[in-house]
Amino acid sequence: MRQRWFVPERSGILSLEGAAAPYAAIWGRDVLTARLYPKYAATPTAGVHPATPQSFPRKYIFYGIIMTLSKETRIIRDAKELSAFVKSVKHDNKTIGLVPTMGYLHEGHLSLIRAARAKADVVIVSDFVNPTQFGPSEDYATYPRDEQADLAKVQSCGADILFIPTVETLYPNGQGSTWVEVQNLGNILCGASRPGHFRGVATVVTKLLWLSQADYAFFGEKDYQQLTILRRMAQDLGCPTEIIGMPLVREPDGLALSSRNVRLSPDARKQALSLSRGLKKARALFGQGCRDAQKLIAEAQSEIAAQPDTEIQYISLAHPDTLELYTQQVPDQVMMLMAVKVGGVRLIDNMRMDERC
Repeated sequence: MRQRWFVPERSGILSLEGAAAPYAAIWGRDVLTARLYPKYAATPTAGVHPATPQSFPRKYIFYGIIMTLSKETRIIRDAKELSAFVKSVKHDNKTIGLVPTMGYLHEGHLSLIRAARAKADVVIVSDFVNPTQFGPSEDYATYPRDEQADLAKVQSCGADILFIPTVETLYPNGQGSTWVEVQNLGNILCGASRPGHFRGVATVVTKLLWLSQADYAFFGEKDYQQLTILRRMAQDLGCPTEIIGMPLVREPDGLALSSRNVRLSPDARKQALSLSRGLKKARALFGQGCRDAQKLIAEAQSEIAAQPDTEIQYISLAHPDTLELYTQQVPDQVMMLMAVKVGGVRLIDNMRMDERC
């Protein structure tokens, strides 16, 4: 039986339908269970999540909704203002979760914010299209932006701060003044066709980690090479922030969520589904016992190349932890990663060959 939860008008939301809506849809894993009413944060049994009507009294859910949805996300644009906020948070011995984004948020981003909300006391989301990770002929100028929509989305997930700096704020002495670069890992796969891209990523993330003093930073596994590079960077620099990877999020038809998807024409979007189909075909072949790297790559390639407006930049097999590339035999734990232009829009995707959907 569906339940209807009423929320005071001052929260801006009159009602949320469905028993899971107050916490699963907005918070993901319900943070108020563990933080506001810890005695109800019991270990789930028999498939019952700790934050469900069966295990969490309705009155506490009701008051939790009021407390969380009434809170507004604060916008900060100035680095000194952010530093002052962070100082006050650390003075109170609270933890900080950072979700770095380039804006134009989709459900993949929101899943990261919910994860941060569930783990940290304070959540900071950055919204910054970083020019140093774009090449001269890439889509920096046309990368989609929508600040107001982003604000509404981060607020719905309970973020405390939306940090929207200018280029001058993050690069006060110019974009080439100081670089952070992870050697080797940044020169393969996407790095081979986008020289300097991961140098720009590592540099801006280092700046954001420094400014936010985050205890945790959340990144999606769709950008798997980026995640691996940032983990290596944090380890090499002795950064105290824990880099947390979260699962890739797909549309119901299999397309990996990306801010660039909005630029796909209807026909190109249909063709883009060949990426996930190709990955699944390769995984099926792997599941049948094939360990020949070239045969696995060819299985995915044939599906994608059959589309009229696709241009494959690379399809590779790599170790999930080190990104060591395999060109002959692959081990039992391996990932397939790819970058493909579909209708002129560059998309990336990946999949573990040794895991089921």
